[in-house]
Amino acid sequence: MHEVSLMEKVISEVERVAHEHGLVVVTKFTLKIGALSGIIPEALEFAFQGLRMGTALEKAEMKLEVELAKFKCTVCEREIEVGEFEYVCPDCGGALAIISGTGDIQLLTVEGISRESSAFR
Repeated sequence: MHEVSLMEKVISEVERVAHEHGLVVVTKFTLKIGALSGIIPEALEFAFQGLRMGTALEKAEMKLEVELAKFKCTVCEREIEVGEFEYVCPDCGGALAIISGTGDIQLLTVEGISRESSAFR
C-alpha cells in the first residue's frame, strides 16, 4: 500500500508549510489527486487516520479533490471522463487512450491556528 508512505510525505509537507506560516495546529488541508496517480482515496484517508496522531494534523480534516482524466476509445471514438485509470471502453470494449489527466498529487491549501490564534489560509 503506497498510500502510507505517500501520506507520511504529505504530513511532513503540510507540517513544513504550517510551520513556515506560523501555524501551530492544522485544522484543514486540501489535496488534489490526479486520476492517473493510482491512489485509492479511501486508502489515503485510512493512512491519514493512522499517521496523524502526535502531529500538528492530529485534529485536521483532509479534503481530497480528484482531477478527472479524459480517455478516448480507439474503436468507437467515444470520449469519457473518469476519476481512475480505465483500460476498456464501457460501450464497445475497445482500448482507451489517454487524452488528458495527470498522476500528480498537489497540496492546495493548509488552514490552521497560528501562535497569535488567528486563522491562515
